[in-house]
Amino acid sequence: MSQAAQEHDANGRKTGQRQESPVMTEAEIEQALQVLASRFGLAMRSPVLRSPAELGLDYHNVTFPSQDGVLLAGWFIPAPGSDKIIVANHPLWCSRSGLPAHLEPWRSIGAAAGNDFELNFMPDYKILHDAGYNVLTYDFRNYGLSGAANGGIITCGILEARDVIGSLAYVRDRADLREMTIGLFSRCLGCNATHVRDVAAPGGLRGCPLPGRAAADLPSRDARPVPGPLRHSGRPRR
Repeated sequence: MSQAAQEHDANGRKTGQRQESPVMTEAEIEQALQVLASRFGLAMRSPVLRSPAELGLDYHNVTFPSQDGVLLAGWFIPAPGSDKIIVANHPLWCSRSGLPAHLEPWRSIGAAAGNDFELNFMPDYKILHDAGYNVLTYDFRNYGLSGAANGGIITCGILEARDVIGSLAYVRDRADLREMTIGLFSRCLGCNATHVRDVAAPGGLRGCPLPGRAAADLPSRDARPVPGPLRHSGRPRR
């Protein structure tokens, strides 16, 4: 056993051995990267396999249009007596219910890296609800039960930002929600879309946690124009 695979306590004493992760060959690494890259073109429509009722949460099915008219489907989870609402924007390859990575073809996306297990977002919504927040969560365009758009192409947040804008408009258009303090909980693709939305229509939000922004070339308020090779890299026009 190598020194790197031996565990020690704070005083340097050996406490046991940990199992080393298998080393991937160059060919296996290349294959894994090719699989991942192939999933960044057209969206795979992740199904909605769960519901908040599994954890005893009351919820309502809702639909609303994105900024450019794509019909989006979601859930509103009320927290009676609360004047706060969180809009949850899901990660890439997911739906509002999670990621069915225990099933194909979603399993193949991350199986090479060990990510072949289901993601279930219901506990997240329960945590928010029990903390006193109303929750609005929905499927981005081309995911879950929402409408198709832009040829099914993933735009890493550029066009999905229109869905974020639509979700905020929905909250502000509802008489029972419009006066609430709004926060966004956005991850991965949702994070990118929220960041682009913040550039297009800044302000109006109390809190906006953004874990996992993946695209370094996304615009910011003080950004310079996107370089030509990125501007013409096959992304749909806005």
